[in-house]
Amino acid sequence: FIPLWYLGNEWNNPSAFEVDYYWKRDKLAIPKSWSLFGNRIDWEARKKNAAFLEDVKKYIAIRRTHPEIFEFFPDDHRESNICKVRTDRPDLLQPYARYRDGKAVLVVPNNSAALQKFTIKIPHRECGIAQSAPCTVTDLMSGKKIASGKVDRFAAEIPANGLGVFLVDGQKSAEGPAAKDAPLPLKTIPQQPSAIPASEFRTVLYRNLGDSPEALKRWEGARAENFLPAGGPDGKYAIRLVSSSDQGNIIHFLIPAGAVRGKVLRLSAMVQAQNVKSKSLGYMGVKFMIYAVGADKKSYNQETMTRADRFGSYPWRELATVFHAPKDLMYLRISIGVYGTEGTALFSGINLAAK
Repeated sequence: FIPLWYLGNEWNNPSAFEVDYYWKRDKLAIPKSWSLFGNRIDWEARKKNAAFLEDVKKYIAIRRTHPEIFEFFPDDHRESNICKVRTDRPDLLQPYARYRDGKAVLVVPNNSAALQKFTIKIPHRECGIAQSAPCTVTDLMSGKKIASGKVDRFAAEIPANGLGVFLVDGQKSAEGPAAKDAPLPLKTIPQQPSAIPASEFRTVLYRNLGDSPEALKRWEGARAENFLPAGGPDGKYAIRLVSSSDQGNIIHFLIPAGAVRGKVLRLSAMVQAQNVKSKSLGYMGVKFMIYAVGADKKSYNQETMTRADRFGSYPWRELATVFHAPKDLMYLRISIGVYGTEGTALFSGINLAAK
């Protein structure tokens, strides 16, 4: 993505509608609102907003200093070098990273009206940076080194309505960047519920997914606090996902497509819901599903759930769904959590088996 700015953006040119000849001639009403791009340029604003202009110059300099990162344009957009970055401030805008060859530039926005302190987790696996090797973290806006060594996360202060931009300089991992999510589909093809009995799924591919803090790290979007060592039925583990807004809280587990291509799969787990707010759209609420994409770019969204499984509160119950993986399968993931509403969902004993 290359942002396009009009003249005046770089110093935050103020909106000031100017009634010109054409408006007077046609006797048009002055609009209540208008965009910057129809305004005259206030050159004095360059002096008033000099600090903003200097920040923009730094952004441009950062981009030009790291062309190997910012000028990498793969033929397949699924190979784009961009990923999410997690912080302890999920209430603010989503941070992201651009990366390549053992380096990453993390962009962390603070869209609040006050200076904020952040704890920022380095996405080693997603960026292909070796977690076992030392790295350095530099604040590119100030030029100061703020962390070094085997760094997993770091703290930073970001000014009100500002951006934190940080360079993580490490060692390229042997595995390379983690596999990405498939592109958003134009059309999702739901599969119908299966009548195949559970006893026929004798090959367990994954048992008790996320059953330890270490195992939970393999789930994209998961946090340490999501793991409850004895929060499940009969004192077993549980993964607890809380959504405090309509944004929801979903985590994903990627399954290698080659291992399940052409197979009939059964995903099962014990699930509990707590005060999941009801919504009119039936696909919202508790999420326990398989999402897949074939070589023809068709996507499959498989979940066998009733409205009673999605909303409200209920004790531990088993949920299961069966998916016929296509022979041209290119991508498959398991997604769990709460989608598009408020509430809490707990998951335990997550198993994936094949027939």
